[in-house]
Amino acid sequence: MLTLNGGTDLAVSGSGNFTFSNELESGASYSVAVKSQPVNPHQTCVATAASGSISSDIGNVAVSCSTNTYNVGGAVSGLTGSGLVLSLNDDMELAVGVSGNFKFPDALASGLSYAVTVKTQPSTPHQNCAVANSSGTVAGSVISNVSVSCTTTTYAVGGTVTGLVGSGLALRLNGTDLPVSANGAFAFPSLLASGSNYSVTIVSQPAGPRQTCVATNSSGVIGGVAPDVSVNCTTDRYSVGGSVSGLTGTGLVLRLNGDQDLSIAGDGSFVFPFPLLSGELYSVTVASQTGAHREVCSARNATGSGTTTDITSVRIDCAVVPGFVYAPGGNQRLLQFGIHPASGALLPMGTAATVSTTTGNLAVARNKRALYASDFTSVYSFSVDASTGALSSLGAPVSTGGSIAGQLALTPSEDFLYAVSHSSGTIAMFSIGSGGELSSQTIVATAPYSGSSAIQHIAITPDGEFLYLLSYSGAKPLTPAELWVYSIDGATGALTAGTTIALADSGGLIADASTRWGLTIDPTGRFLYLRYVVNVSYTQETTLYPYSIDPGTGTVTPLNINRTVTSSGSNMLIDPSGRYAYLLGTFNYRPSDNHIDTFAIDQTTGALSNLGTPVLVQAPLRSLASDASGKFLFVGSNKPAGTFDPAAPINGSTLVIEQTGPNMGQPSAPGAGAGVASFGMVVFE
Repeated sequence: MLTLNGGTDLAVSGSGNFTFSNELESGASYSVAVKSQPVNPHQTCVATAASGSISSDIGNVAVSCSTNTYNVGGAVSGLTGSGLVLSLNDDMELAVGVSGNFKFPDALASGLSYAVTVKTQPSTPHQNCAVANSSGTVAGSVISNVSVSCTTTTYAVGGTVTGLVGSGLALRLNGTDLPVSANGAFAFPSLLASGSNYSVTIVSQPAGPRQTCVATNSSGVIGGVAPDVSVNCTTDRYSVGGSVSGLTGTGLVLRLNGDQDLSIAGDGSFVFPFPLLSGELYSVTVASQTGAHREVCSARNATGSGTTTDITSVRIDCAVVPGFVYAPGGNQRLLQFGIHPASGALLPMGTAATVSTTTGNLAVARNKRALYASDFTSVYSFSVDASTGALSSLGAPVSTGGSIAGQLALTPSEDFLYAVSHSSGTIAMFSIGSGGELSSQTIVATAPYSGSSAIQHIAITPDGEFLYLLSYSGAKPLTPAELWVYSIDGATGALTAGTTIALADSGGLIADASTRWGLTIDPTGRFLYLRYVVNVSYTQETTLYPYSIDPGTGTVTPLNINRTVTSSGSNMLIDPSGRYAYLLGTFNYRPSDNHIDTFAIDQTTGALSNLGTPVLVQAPLRSLASDASGKFLFVGSNKPAGTFDPAAPINGSTLVIEQTGPNMGQPSAPGAGAGVASFGMVVFE
């Protein structure tokens, strides 16, 4: 709007000529001014040649208008990164390095629209900047309220696990642990801001099986994307090996887990060529013994499971053995062992033979190189290879016609074998051929008691002239045990009954369900010992009753020099010289009852006297055997057949008998190692 002389206004709406409506007299003064500037858009108008005196019509007043311009700006907050670039209307850029006020350098004409955007987000660290009050129309003032707020970007640290089969893997990020149980993607729950340091480590490696996991791209500074950590797991492997000592022959082959064979040429260390996976069980066995006569190689420390450490502790001990021990091993197996010549330790040789059912009674014919085993209904016969101890069947098992649960007894001539049956109360006789084979059985005697509660024991004198039968029954009404004497026909094996002794003397020796009996003849054939076992309070007592044997008639006479000890008296053995007796006792839950009592035998009277302190052996004890020299005492215990240390006596398996000095005849304390879980053991030398 224009004004003339301050009193007449003229609204002007556009460019072009303008004329005030008022006319001034000639000579009057005039003054044209801009009373109000235009808006929409805002402009600044300036009047020129706008004053003077009237002499004629004034037509040269000029009003020039120009549109106003204004800068666009505002403030940035939270900026820590670098590289932020703002854009105005997509054609004007402004780099911003720090938080604070900003403005675009080129102003915009009033009336124009404006739009401020982020063209480039900041990095190092990466941020996300958002614009508020970012657009509008330029009016009559500077735009200063554009707000740019920047926040640092956060990312989850994660990645991928591959190859994981074990359990227990745990990852750690800057002190925070994350368990990982399966292959695939993983992410730590806490987010880290761009620019932060990150470090992912393996805090716990997997086990079962053990594995080694390695993380790659596991550390650094977080940029503009989430870190992608790769964790690759591989199952650890370990080698199996050890050392061989004492080897003299050739042909020894070791086997690992039934499928890796390794030939051994001499003493020294060995390692199987193919490592096993961590956690995989290993078992080293002797696949093939050497060809040397009676050389036995046996493994100890031979089973277990590996971790990440190589196994170097397997020991293969080789020795030329004086003989072999056979023992029922459960699962219808007959186990074979070599006798170490120095310590007597039993060197496991594996399964020698199998039978159809449980076997608990064995007998050896040394001269005929045969072994006999009875189950509940039959007797098996095997030839024995004197060089290797290997057993070979001598034909089909021979039926006994009854149920055998008692002993086998062999005549010294090895011509006849006798088997006693508890249930039928009979004694079966088998003739033995020249090769150790058995004939069909013949019932040669009937015991006074039979049935499920009856127990029979038999023993033969060393000269083979007489067989003794101890028979008793635990059934009520209580009945006395009986000892029967039979003479043996050396040509036919037939038995002829002699004297009978009812064991119900003034001591009240009557068998019942709480008592047990046993029968042992000394190797000289002069004395017979009866064992009477009775429960006393919470333990058991065994009374040993010596009898003299008449060598002509076989009649036995009580010597009335009895010996009573705290023992279950489950087995009694007299050494080959006849000078010492060993009584096996076990009561399971009382460790002090699980022992071996040693007695010296008076060579004139047969009297027993305690010798030394009873040796404690791990229970339950089951059987006793001795080598021919009387140097070693073998004990069947509850410890399973396994690995043995040939340098020391074995707990529950071998005890060394002192041969000289003040402790002569006494067994050593048991050493470390596994034993033989067997109710019956026999020795072949």
